[in-house]
Amino acid sequence: MSAASCRARKIWRAAMPAALVITSPSPRASRWAPFTAFALCHGQSQVAKFGFAPMPPSLVKDGLQQIRQIPGHGHVPSLSRCLGAL
Repeated sequence: MSAASCRARKIWRAAMPAALVITSPSPRASRWAPFTAFALCHGQSQVAKFGFAPMPPSLVKDGLQQIRQIPGHGHVPSLSRCLGAL
């Protein structure tokens, strides 16, 4: 689908990939985990100004669980902290 037809239908491509496989601690994992945590938590409080609705808490919870599976993920915020940011 071309970008013009996406705009015409108000369909936008996702800013994040739908799937990412990281099997060992790496510089990529150490950058990806914090970015994803921000997108799931504090980033959700900013999506309305771009015309998007925040993700439902159940999807945020599932996303945080997935971050914990990334080797070398570092700190992952709690769901209650994320929902407090919304």
